[in-house]
Amino acid sequence: MYDRLSDGGVLLLELANKEGVLSNFDTDGVFPLDSQVYIETRECDPTDSRMQSTFRVLDDDSEEYRGKFSFVVRMYAPIELKQMFMRAGFENIRLYASFDRTDLAFDSQRLVVAGQKSR
Repeated sequence: MYDRLSDGGVLLLELANKEGVLSNFDTDGVFPLDSQVYIETRECDPTDSRMQSTFRVLDDDSEEYRGKFSFVVRMYAPIELKQMFMRAGFENIRLYASFDRTDLAFDSQRLVVAGQKSR
């Protein structure tokens, strides 16, 4: 991505904050959306910082099973991303909790990394 930026260009990357996710980790959740209910189960492997989420989908009215899907997310600690940006050649690297430049805290759920390509 560094090579694709113009000199002085800025890369913004927004993702889950590993520390925030793990500090408030819950193994399951229920999310109604439109006419369906999504029942999520989560597992986290601390040896490789990956979290697997599996969603079972039910019809909201009849509670009929509609299917399931899963995905795996690699979570990064803020320092890991900062080091990656540095190795890529970025300067003026900043870490935030949101795009409005809220200060990053240990329990922030989101992480925004901003780095500038040298001029």
